[in-house]
Amino acid sequence: MLELVQSGPLPLGQVVSAVEAVIADCGRHTSVSACLQEMVRGGHIRMVCDGRRWTVSLGPAGRTTLARLLDEIELDRPQPAPDKDGDVLFRRAVT
Repeated sequence: MLELVQSGPLPLGQVVSAVEAVIADCGRHTSVSACLQEMVRGGHIRMVCDGRRWTVSLGPAGRTTLARLLDEIELDRPQPAPDKDGDVLFRRAVT
């Protein structure tokens, strides 16, 4: 969800759809409203109303969390392995 709002402010409706999908995937019985409020309180996201519509953007804690998660994902990726000539080849994970 943090990666979704990384590119800039998004309409609240688009974010709500993503949060609903996350809640459905994890199986927790949390409401969308409670989830968004928790992320706002933690500084992960910012919600702003311009008088007509709400938008959601990444907050300071969200930037830190997203950077940490992306680093963890990068560490989980297959590491390059040198071939017999010392050139680096990338191995693909077999799924």
